[in-house]
Amino acid sequence: MKEKIFISKKNREIVLKKAEAYHSKGWRDGILEVSKEKYFLLVEPEIVYSEKEIENRINKCSDINYHLIVAAENDKNLIGLVHAFRHPAKKLQHIGEFGIWLLKEYRNEGIGKEMILYIEEWGKKYHLEKMCLSVFSCNKNAILLYEKCGYQIVGTNKKHIKIENEYYDLIHMEKFL
Repeated sequence: MKEKIFISKKNREIVLKKAEAYHSKGWRDGILEVSKEKYFLLVEPEIVYSEKEIENRINKCSDINYHLIVAAENDKNLIGLVHAFRHPAKKLQHIGEFGIWLLKEYRNEGIGKEMILYIEEWGKKYHLEKMCLSVFSCNKNAILLYEKCGYQIVGTNKKHIKIENEYYDLIHMEKFL
């Protein structure tokens, strides 16, 4: 996939491109930062992969037919990431799934929407018919973003996430491409 450059709502130049090994430190740091918010990722801060493990993961996901890891950069700094993948089982290869994170100070600028559109382009190029995701019920801004991008809620796991003795549902969303 070709890199995409656009200007965010706060006038920042954002570059979307395929993640490379040099993004591993920014990925680790970004996940650590976002995971502190507790309510957006399953990742626990104490279980974040090392830079080397992340680099290996990036290298392992090099087959663009099955994986696309997109780095969002501002001034050459990693500010977000989306990992989209095609299911390996033949009966499910028409389906893509993705997970996304974006540093707090870059949210509500249209960057997340552009990241989603980018992976949807990839999905269409590689003949995916549907994209799916899961999101915590307490992540209202993300749910609104996904709905604005055309995703619909198709299921809910009740009390699926437990954070500090409080339960949250896990919402499943999808969009036909």
